[in-house]
Amino acid sequence: MYLDHAVSASTVYLIRSLGSVWGVAITATIVQNTLSWRLPDALAGVPNKEQVITIRRATAFMAAY
Repeated sequence: MYLDHAVSASTVYLIRSLGSVWGVAITATIVQNTLSWRLPDALAGVPNKEQVITIRRATAFMAAY
């Protein structure tokens, strides 16, 4: 009986952990894609627009590794 409880508890924690990882990964992907798509338009009046976009791309590149 205790063995079954331990197995079921560990399975629940495994599924919760995997769900957390996938939830964060999917949310981060959506946010990054939306930011890449909308940032140039949002920075329309900024004088250093290209520099900001270059820095953002560099940090996204570094975060991938």
